[in-house]
Amino acid sequence: MASLVVECITCRIGGRHVWESATFALDPGVAVIGGPSGSGKTMLLEVLAGLRRADQGRVIWDGNPLRGAVLDEYRAVRGYCPAARWDARAMTVESALQWMAALWEVSKPERAVVREMARWGLGPVARQRIGTLSEGYQRRVLLATSLLMSPVVWMVDRPFEALDAEGRVLVQTLLAGVLSGTTALVWPKLAVLADADPEDLPAPIRMSPVSGSNLTIGRMER
Repeated sequence: MASLVVECITCRIGGRHVWESATFALDPGVAVIGGPSGSGKTMLLEVLAGLRRADQGRVIWDGNPLRGAVLDEYRAVRGYCPAARWDARAMTVESALQWMAALWEVSKPERAVVREMARWGLGPVARQRIGTLSEGYQRRVLLATSLLMSPVVWMVDRPFEALDAEGRVLVQTLLAGVLSGTTALVWPKLAVLADADPEDLPAPIRMSPVSGSNLTIGRMER
């Protein structure tokens, strides 16, 4: 099982409430966080990823609040891809993935690096420095690193940012695998996307408002 429950979370920036007493649940599949600019989409994704604490309320992972040992266990099975560009620009693609696999103590790191290099079509640029790549390929490297640990939950901010048509298809293929529950390959059980255009998604999605905010939450339909 891979479920997240948000109970009455409130977050502020300065004295302004970004959202207040938001409550919702995310079950296995693909979920999308939407809303206008400044509504807190990235902030909510960071809260769900265990990278930011809400001012009030709590996030529950498979029945347990995200704190202490549970938070540590969750971070070990949660992949996170920010919208920002890759910073390790002096490293080669292959060495960056190897370094991240070692940093996160990935089981069978060599196999994980080979798998993600193949998934994202990074073989032809494996020995190139990240800083010399197009923004689209830099984005592919960032996406690849977020999946090295074969996460149960995959969090992605702006999943189609800077990607060319081929890169978009690669993300769509992965999301379709999450949606169908494919077990033959390594898929996350739950994918949570922030700021994704519904037209880019491989299946229809129905958005619903989140109380106490300008955010919406949607689930991709099977």
